[in-house]
Amino acid sequence: LRLNRSLWFVDTMDEIVLVKIKMVEVKKSGILRRLLNYGDLWFDTGGGQTIQFVHAPKAWAEEIEHNMKIV
Repeated sequence: LRLNRSLWFVDTMDEIVLVKIKMVEVKKSGILRRLLNYGDLWFDTGGGQTIQFVHAPKAWAEEIEHNMKIV
């Protein structure tokens, strides 16, 4: 799983091995994040890993869960 994100002038790429993901969870906190549809993705990989400031996190979580069923 590779997630490329651009926020202002910073580009970030996060990478997690798909077969290590057991569960994905969306976390949104704050009014501004809800209005702009940003949130965090938390992955249960045995130790837990978070990717912050993801646009449309629910759509990403659904896509990841769909791909987890395929693998």
